[in-house]
Amino acid sequence: MAEFDNLSKKICTTCLVEQPMSDFYSKGSRTDSACKSCIKKKRQTTYVASKNQLSPDDIERLKQTLDLLAEFELKRLERIEKELDDVIARASHRV
Repeated sequence: MAEFDNLSKKICTTCLVEQPMSDFYSKGSRTDSACKSCIKKKRQTTYVASKNQLSPDDIERLKQTLDLLAEFELKRLERIEKELDDVIARASHRV
């Protein structure tokens, strides 16, 4: 009877705790080496980490947005420079 008890339990390779086989995900006739709880924690950690990273598409969109903003800011500064030149020119004609 003790032999069957050992077959219904397994040690998780992550937390090293002996647990019932029902605490492990099955893959066909095989079971995962890590328990469901450890796999869940790893997935949550991976999800949070991936949310803090930018994908290549995100980086490309940011670059395009920055290029557009830089172009807009350059045009704005050129308008301001022209307006200042006009003000200086008018002021110098009055003197």
